[in-house]
Amino acid sequence: MIRPGGSAKPGGRGRGGRRTRIADAFDEFHGAVTAALGAAAGLGDAAVRAHAAAMVELWLRTDGIDAARADPALAQVLANPQLADPVAAVAADRDRAFDAWLGTGPARLEAILDEAAPGAAGLDPAEWIDEPGKVEGTGPVPGLWRIGSGTVGRAEPGRGGPRSFGVGVPLLDEAHLQVTSTPESRDSAEALVELLVARVLGYFRPGLVQVHVWDAGRLAGALPGLYPLTRTGLLTVHDPARLPQLLDDLSDRIRRIHTRVLVGGLTSVRAATDATGTRSEPWVLAVLLGHGRGLGEDEHRRLARVARSGPACGVQLVLLDVPVAVNAPVEQVRFRPDGTATTSMTGPYVTVVPDPPPARDRIIRAGDRIADEHEAWRSRVSTYADLVEGAPQLTSEAGLRAPVGFTEDRQVDVVLADASPHALIGGPSGSGKTNLLLTMITSLAARYSPDEVEFYLLDFKEGVSFAQFAPGRRDRSWLPHARLVGVNINTDREFGLALLQFLADEMRRRAEAAKAREVTKLEELRAADPDGRWPRIVAVVDEFQYLFAERDAVTKQAIMLLEDVARRGRSQGIHLVLASQDTSGIEAFWGRPAIFEQFVLRIALPRARRVLAERNEASLDLPRWHAVVNHESGIRHGNEIARLPDAGARGAVDEVQRRLHERYGATAGRPLLFDGNRAPTVDELVAALPPGDVPRALLGQCISVDGAPAA
Repeated sequence: MIRPGGSAKPGGRGRGGRRTRIADAFDEFHGAVTAALGAAAGLGDAAVRAHAAAMVELWLRTDGIDAARADPALAQVLANPQLADPVAAVAADRDRAFDAWLGTGPARLEAILDEAAPGAAGLDPAEWIDEPGKVEGTGPVPGLWRIGSGTVGRAEPGRGGPRSFGVGVPLLDEAHLQVTSTPESRDSAEALVELLVARVLGYFRPGLVQVHVWDAGRLAGALPGLYPLTRTGLLTVHDPARLPQLLDDLSDRIRRIHTRVLVGGLTSVRAATDATGTRSEPWVLAVLLGHGRGLGEDEHRRLARVARSGPACGVQLVLLDVPVAVNAPVEQVRFRPDGTATTSMTGPYVTVVPDPPPARDRIIRAGDRIADEHEAWRSRVSTYADLVEGAPQLTSEAGLRAPVGFTEDRQVDVVLADASPHALIGGPSGSGKTNLLLTMITSLAARYSPDEVEFYLLDFKEGVSFAQFAPGRRDRSWLPHARLVGVNINTDREFGLALLQFLADEMRRRAEAAKAREVTKLEELRAADPDGRWPRIVAVVDEFQYLFAERDAVTKQAIMLLEDVARRGRSQGIHLVLASQDTSGIEAFWGRPAIFEQFVLRIALPRARRVLAERNEASLDLPRWHAVVNHESGIRHGNEIARLPDAGARGAVDEVQRRLHERYGATAGRPLLFDGNRAPTVDELVAALPPGDVPRALLGQCISVDGAPAA
């Protein structure tokens, strides 16, 4: 950029060279004005004086008289009596332009900030700093966060003082923030960043915002008032030499959110929160404090990658003296040497005076209170009821999502969708596998109606865990979403084969319906046939290894069907959940790794082996009632450690089933119960015979999903 009256000298390329050329242009401009005025004074040449005055007027109109008055280097030039006329003319024109706006504009801007920055986002720190935030992740997210007061103009005789109004910047879910300072104003810039971060932390319930701090020049010392938060993990301070590792961690987080949360057309975590009624991911503020020099090429590339995708995933950058150009929304705050600033929100004509920071000891006490509140929240024992009470009602068009456990600050979801179509669950006897399956089934049922999801449940071991989902002698209710419940079938492997055959047939039926409507996926089929009934199907098979235990025709056919359903079922909304104590010894799967490659969702219970990726041993040290939930095919960076609730207690699963039966039982038929330890009675089979006068010889019950009598 060349200012009037100057020309750029040759300079180096890049950001440093550009600053040099701008500084040289300023020097030439100041020199030209001084020389012109000196010549005019010495020679009395009116033309030279007029030329100098015109140069000054043009420059003042281009960059603004307020900016010129704030430049100490121009004080002598503007005070020259020979320039009084052009300076007065520019000031008068500025006043006429702003006078009408100054009557109502500042008040309107103040009202906008009050509305967009509620609570700690916009109030004076004295009104919120002594109490931790209470707003949940589903609550209103401020559109602006206050940083100071803006003024237009200056005090002049007969005009009063400059009009001021609150100034804020967008941040969470909206934009990154880039702050630049001078050596004289660096402390003021750091104070602004610290107060801004404190506002964000003080607005939300502790745990919903995590802060990472990297300082190019100091191991410690940046944002010192917030250091109490390090004891509960809300603030992490990174080594100056480990910026690449921090940026890689942020990239991994963004990638995980894209594959797990942003599914089914959702474009941001905020959109997912609005759709599901829960926020599954905390916000992350990465505060990077540089020294004004550019980053290396590799670091710049990594930072640009985070900046592009970060806002949609709740990852925001706050950059102080880190010169970087990124293809992402970035708000600018530029400090002057006197500690005032301009912002990209308000433009160059508004002088921003940053809000004075609270006393350091008060910020430290606020950090202690937030840390204490976070510790209390983490120590609160979340229960099964927290997963299902008030669960939002969702559509399964794009997939299924439901929480099965808790981290320190939030619920941990499992997702069955295109990106993670099938689940593999492993854990030795007594590790809580059945408890996890009950939690998963009922958590999904609490969020999706029987028209959105159906369950086909098989348990090969000698147990009756799934039997409670069918009508019994004491409890006549059933889980309306369940279409089939099979228990004690370890000696009836053919029934497991029948289920796989049913799933393969249903998959082909859906594929033919989709082809007839010129679509390919279940989501598209449901849109093309809105009057049809196309729920997603979840087939849960506990101790599935029994199905493949023998070298016989059943195993051979079951392998073929399983491979077909695992490979093609995702597009037709058919999901497999296979659970086992140990998958490594199933001989039928040797040489067939492609089958389990389709099982992207892996859940490993304590001491589970061969469930996660080969070098991922996170499950070996898990305590009881915990699990590793991994949506990345078991690769280590996808690990989430979840604490599992107790779903077996009285009033847990049975209460959810009772409520769902009251809601849907009148329209949802009973599930078929196949009990390997119990033969059907003749009366039951006769009642199931089709009507008609044709004589039939009743032989028994077909081993099939519908359990039809063989006659």
